[in-house]
Amino acid sequence: MTVFQLVSVTATFYLPTINADLIDNGLLRTDVGHIWTAGGWMVVVSIVQLLER
Repeated sequence: MTVFQLVSVTATFYLPTINADLIDNGLLRTDVGHIWTAGGWMVVVSIVQLLER
């Protein structure tokens, strides 16, 4: 049970970090490849967070 809570909290705190990276290194530099990569990681982290619940 504690491991699942750790995964959930980690995902909750990691998503804003990915979002900031997407904005700083993707949108502001117009790097479409980075936008897709960061967006993909956001989807993966979100799915892990949903499956954990």
